Amino acid sequence: MVLYFTENGYGKRTPTEEYFRGGEVQGRGGFGMKNYTITDKTGLLVDMSIVAGDEDLLIVSNDGTMIRTDVGSVSVYGRAAQGVRVMRLSEGSQVISVACTDKAEEEASGTEPAAEGTAE
Repeated sequence: MVLYFTENGYGKRTPTEEYFRGGEVQGRGGFGMKNYTITDKTGLLVDMSIVAGDEDLLIVSNDGTMIRTDVGSVSVYGRAAQGVRVMRLSEGSQVISVACTDKAEEEASGTEPAAEGTAE
């Protein structure tokens, strides 16, 4: 999957298969391929990454806000879609950085697993 993220907090995942044109190579005078619909609402593209879907995202804005979310929670859309809002930003702030990281470890529930007895 290809992950896109914009400065106004919008993001989407797109299957990599959508970037292949049936095995044909673009010839001279080709027009390229649209990847993202950039509007005033979405803002400019901040990050584009190849993700497996089992990692977490760290998203940082210029006002110091930072969130951690599961990559799998970002909706899957086609190449030309705008995506969905992943991070709500305060007035005037923008996303400045997006990074993929390993999943956060689950917190311990505080209970020990029951020990299995041995019969001898």
